[in-house]
Amino acid sequence: MVSPRDEESARPPVGAPRRSGGRARGRIESRLTALTIILFALSSVFGETVIMWRQVVLGGGPTDTSGALVEPSASPTSSPDPSDPRPTATADPTVRPTPAPRPPAQPGDYLLMSRSALLARPTRGSAWASLEAVADGSLGSPNLCDQGNKHGVQTLAGALVYARTGTIAYRNKARSAILSAIGTEGTGCGSAILSLGRQLGAYVLAADFIDLDGADDASFRNWLSAIRTRDLGGHSRWYTLAGTSENSANNWGTFALASRVAASAYLGDSTDLARSWQVFSGYSSGAWEFQKTADWSASWSCLPGDGSTRLPIAINGECTRDGIDLDGAPVEDASRGTFPTADGGYVNEAMQGYVVQALLLERSGHAAFEAGGQALRRVAEFQVRNGIWNYHSTGYYVGPVINWAYGTSLPVLPSGFGRVFGYTDWLYGSG
Repeated sequence: MVSPRDEESARPPVGAPRRSGGRARGRIESRLTALTIILFALSSVFGETVIMWRQVVLGGGPTDTSGALVEPSASPTSSPDPSDPRPTATADPTVRPTPAPRPPAQPGDYLLMSRSALLARPTRGSAWASLEAVADGSLGSPNLCDQGNKHGVQTLAGALVYARTGTIAYRNKARSAILSAIGTEGTGCGSAILSLGRQLGAYVLAADFIDLDGADDASFRNWLSAIRTRDLGGHSRWYTLAGTSENSANNWGTFALASRVAASAYLGDSTDLARSWQVFSGYSSGAWEFQKTADWSASWSCLPGDGSTRLPIAINGECTRDGIDLDGAPVEDASRGTFPTADGGYVNEAMQGYVVQALLLERSGHAAFEAGGQALRRVAEFQVRNGIWNYHSTGYYVGPVINWAYGTSLPVLPSGFGRVFGYTDWLYGSG
């Protein structure tokens, strides 16, 4: 049997010579026209049976009892909250955009993009003004034990402004901020690895954008290399960055992998990047043996599991349960809500980690945005269907990345900064 996709690829290309058969098609079309007239006449006698048969034979959408085509009614939605800034969004599950090919990074490029691409970004407009305001303001104080600390992503703002303008004051400010973060991680502090995962990657990107060099770079690299596997305690199961990224597919794991990939890319550690790619691609394939958390619910999973501690799938493929479309659900974090209502906050957190991983792995030569049948686009569309797209301001930076990567047109808001990353309306949006 030929699949729809194979059938599509088997069609002759546009402009290819067509076989003869115009006369035969004309006779068939005349007969179908006559058949249609007869069926419409019979429908008044035999009602819905003929109407249904007409749909099967002739094709077309749903009809009313007169046989006229009708548009399907939209699913009922709640009235929008006037205080909610999030724009509404819709997703068409039949559309699978084809991302433009993006070559891997070349020597001298930044981890996230080429230097020429960065220099092409505008220095006017609201997104630039917002970025510059963060860079000009107080960055706060570093604290890698504080899971809500934003010093790292604010430092990144200064680094981006320096990279775009060359103004040395921004480089000096970012450099001091990066070095001040070293040693603020603490063994045994609560949620130590979640705090590290949410922050470390931003310092790495900042160091890359300012071309940290000399003894400062050497110190940063030594610390960075060790902290990926250092036991920081603070949790009975998740106490190293690398271990957490491989053990859990919830937001702890996605932030851990995001910062791990950033560190390994900065260090040029191709071996660890290859392993990180296996972890990332395992989200949607089920090939990586993540372990379930206590929150995992079979109600949210396309694969209910075999009773073991192994997570059967992290990001669902196509499936429905009780009439609910679960395609793209990040199972562990959706499970923090009561089925069929996904927990928007935790899904928002997980998605932030996913997009940073994908951006960096793509630049490392892996087709991250295509992985898993465009898994990240499907997660975004799951959020849209469930009314949790742009759920919280920390995740506003996700939208411009998804639209840039897939050519989609999901609603976006001024991205600002969230966990580990930000400013994507300037980096990847219209500016």
